[in-house]
Amino acid sequence: MPVVERSVEIKASPKTVWTLMASQEGLRQWFWPDLEIDMRLGGGHRHYVAELDQWIVGTVLDIVPEQSLVLSWFEENTDWVHPIRLTFTLEAIPGGTRVTHRYDGFPGIGKPSWERTQRAYEIGADRHALLERLKAAVDSTHAA
Repeated sequence: MPVVERSVEIKASPKTVWTLMASQEGLRQWFWPDLEIDMRLGGGHRHYVAELDQWIVGTVLDIVPEQSLVLSWFEENTDWVHPIRLTFTLEAIPGGTRVTHRYDGFPGIGKPSWERTQRAYEIGADRHALLERLKAAVDSTHAA
């Protein structure tokens, strides 16, 4: 299945990393500054991507504290029919935590040019550097 995936190793425990993933305030520090999210199963989320003049919306599909956060991900007012899925997983490793960021479900968005959307997300994953921003936020919080 086509996916966009990135990982980073952070020198902090999953519990420490999770503190920046378990709330709207924590997520705003590294994920998206104007993110609105109801952090419970079925809760909604949304944020505005100014460079694309695009709202991203969805719901919280799964939360496992200190292990994973799964969101549906939908570009409003586009030719998407169905959302993709965004997953963050945390894995304890010697000396810290491996965090993986993954988008999947591109063939199911309901448009024939889904491969172009997947390529755009590959580029965006590197440009937005979410995991590097998470690592920096954990490092600054952990050092304080």
